[in-house]
Amino acid sequence: MIRTLIGILLFTSIGCFAQPVEDNIPEDRREEIEAMKVAFLTRRMELTPEESQKFWPVYNQYQGELDAHRREGRKIKTQARRVEDPTIEELDDLSARRFAHERKRIDIEEKYYDEFKKVLPPKKIAIYYVAEQAFKRELLRRLQERRNRPIPEGNQR
Repeated sequence: MIRTLIGILLFTSIGCFAQPVEDNIPEDRREEIEAMKVAFLTRRMELTPEESQKFWPVYNQYQGELDAHRREGRKIKTQARRVEDPTIEELDDLSARRFAHERKRIDIEEKYYDEFKKVLPPKKIAIYYVAEQAFKRELLRRLQERRNRPIPEGNQR
């Protein structure tokens, strides 16, 4: 009974840090979203051309590391799902891997905060973090609107 409870808790917590699979998004759509994001963040942060020239390469490196980190998280989640009737040792190992994974994410964020400080004033970095969340909310809102929009007569299958 306790093993089952621990297993359920572990597997649901692993799902919390996994990100949606981005490989299902067509390349042209992904590029469109990225362009929207660049415009949104540039406008919100009020980046000057000089700041933009310095900020975006660092930002792209940051996103690259986060993407690689998310892929690793999906691998851990997949491996955790494959374990049937886990032993206490397996549960401990999965928990340790999840904690190490979270620490690595925090290390990446801290590293790039320091990198951002080299190219932007602290106020603009703070605005960046808020704007990043605002963009995600805006993107989700637009996706929900698209899904809720009725299908025109000629496009029904």
